[in-house]
Amino acid sequence: MAQISNKPSFRLDRQPSTKAQLQYIGNLSRGDRPKRTIVVAASLTTAAETALQWVIDNLAKVGDAIHICHICKCLEEQTEIYHSGPGNAFKVPDVRPHHERDDVVASQLYLKQKFVPILVEAGLLYEVHVFVDTFAAPPDAVGHTVLTLAAELHAAAVVVAANDGVADEEVSPDPLRLGSVAKWMSEQRSQPVPVVIVRHPPGHPERPVADPTTVQPA
Repeated sequence: MAQISNKPSFRLDRQPSTKAQLQYIGNLSRGDRPKRTIVVAASLTTAAETALQWVIDNLAKVGDAIHICHICKCLEEQTEIYHSGPGNAFKVPDVRPHHERDDVVASQLYLKQKFVPILVEAGLLYEVHVFVDTFAAPPDAVGHTVLTLAAELHAAAVVVAANDGVADEEVSPDPLRLGSVAKWMSEQRSQPVPVVIVRHPPGHPERPVADPTTVQPA
């Protein structure tokens, strides 16, 4: 059973090399040497949970390490104000009420409740990464964070749900539809890590399959 420590190390930073985590979630130790590393892009949706289950059922093997990558879009935007023309500018926070720390904690709780039990039951090495970005972070920013983490970890593959990032109630019945993040990743031909897109075939939501258009590195 994974031991989860409670050591505060909270820093808001959108760079993949700095994880914004209130507590460590995982069972990897410094001495572990996984055979392979697989990164799973995780939105807080059942589609992402199903993609993780597909990884366990079809891709992961004993000795592999699974890294869950979630981007919490909770940082306030900043407004740039010019004084006496361009070149003399300063930025002020958006005045909208928000609770960045609460949003990150809520994301961590969801991941611990929905994703971690799947990993623990499978008996795999794992680590959960939570990064932060702005409310309006575009798909390319989210996708770039996932691919950068994969590159840093020398991952064997990145797995993303076809509708990852799309709320469950908004998922289209169109089986060919891709969510914005999955679509962006599918268009990246110069990245060094294979990207596997997992979708649900029509009429069989319980049997996800890998998209035949899976992106291979150039």
